[in-house]
Formats: sequence, C-alpha cells, structure tokens
Amino acid sequence: MKNFSMLIVLSSLLLRSCPAYADGVKLGMLQNSAMTEEGFLTRAKTQPTIWTWKVLDTKHSTGVSYHFYEDLISMLMALNSGKIDELELPKACAEYVINTNPDYEICCVSCSRGATFSFGFLEDKGRELQKKFDYALSLMRKDGTIDALQLKYLRSPGKIEIDPVKFDSFPEAETIKIALTGDLPPIDFVGTDGKPKGFNVAMIAEIARRLKINVEILNVTTGSRTQALTSGRANVIFCYRLIDGAEVQYDAPEGVIFSQPFYYFDIFAHVKKK
Repeated sequence: MKNFSMLIVLSSLLLRSCPAYADGVKLGMLQNSAMTEEGFLTRAKTQPTIWTWKVLDTKHSTGVSYHFYEDLISMLMALNSGKIDELELPKACAEYVINTNPDYEICCVSCSRGATFSFGFLEDKGRELQKKFDYALSLMRKDGTIDALQLKYLRSPGKIEIDPVKFDSFPEAETIKIALTGDLPPIDFVGTDGKPKGFNVAMIAEIARRLKINVEILNVTTGSRTQALTSGRANVIFCYRLIDGAEVQYDAPEGVIFSQPFYYFDIFAHVKKK
C-alpha cells in the first residue's frame, strides 16, 4: 500500500540494534488464533529462518524465549514487572504504545516477515458473506477509501486523538457480529469511553454502509476468536497472516476462509522499557 510505504521510509529513523541479554531475550507475543504455544515453539525450532527474528544485532536472534499473552494489557504488565524483556507488535501498534507512554521505546525492528490483514469466515457457512465483503473491499480499493483510512489512522499512531467510529443503522437489514480483540491500537481498540475505535473498525463501518447491513462489534481475546466464530457468537473475525512462506499459517485457523487482504505490512517492532 502506497501510504504504508511512507511509514516504511520513516521507520529507517528508528532502526537500531536490539540489546543483548545474558540469558537471551524473553519476548512477549499476543496469542494467535491458529496455533498453540507448543506448536509455535516447535515451528520456531524447525523453521528458524521463518520464525526467528532477523535484526541488526545478530546476538539478539539467538536464545529467544517466547511468552504468549491473551491481551496487550497483560503483556505490558509483564514487561513492567520484568517477566519479559521486550514485546512484539506490528510497527504501527508499537509506535502507538511509545507515543502514548513515555516509559517505553522501540529497541529494534524486523523486516523479515510480510503480513496481511483479512477478515475470516466459517468455510461451511460464510462463503456468501465472504463474497459480499470482497465486493465491498474491491470498491473501496478502487475509489481510494482504503488508502484514505490508512492515512488517517496509521500515519502518526498515537499522536492524534482518534474519535469513536460511527455506524449507520439499517432498520430492516440483517446484523453481522464481528469479533475483534481491541488489542492492536490504532488498528482496533476500545477507547476509555468503551467505544470501538481504529482502522479496522472504520473499515468495518464503511463495508457495512456499502452492503447496507448492521454491525455488532464483539470484544474477544486473541486466542478465542476462532471459538467465537465456530460457536456462532460471531459471523466474522479479524486475522493477520504471515506470508513469507506458503506453509506458514500463523493466524489462519482450520475451517476458516478469508476475505481479500486489505492491509499489508512487513515491519514488526520490539518495545521495551527505557
């Protein structure tokens, strides 16, 4: 995406080596929806070129221990208490964290893994809804709406106050329930007023307007998105998938099909306490 390319250029200003830790870095990560912690650790050992961080300081890419958390708040608490040394987030989220809290800083970035954002649907029940979402996303891509929303929400994360997203109401239309974690500001999060905000939420509101459907946002933990979908609590979930190898299915649960990707990024960042 051309707007995110501007962030990639700006990110060069933040590039620096990760510090070396005597016992290796303890890295906090958000739990994904497709793989258990044990499964991730197995892949980290068997596919090091995919799962090991590639950063400027080669010492940092050895001796990494992964620690998984259900939400960002728990991960930040672990960072503050010293249970982990650093945490991993998409770069836009890492920038939001440091721009809204002076106690944190970005200590390194990685460009080794590309990722896409998509919406997920049940394979056996969600194909028609998937087609509708893809239709709306195609229109939004062609008329520049997706680029405009990226510019608004992701250009300077945390430096501009983000207003709650307004949803139109269609009295006689169906209501679609979409599960979001609210753990990826400014991509999606819940404000202090309890209302959903961010890029994904704005994307959903625009899709709903174009399809003339009503939307209910469900806040769930990262690891429970698939259960929300398979249990019928939600019709749609948000997923992001690593794309540097066809065999990599980081956030792609079995039995789930995906919309067109609507956002691409290839920079992750580590956040640590100053």
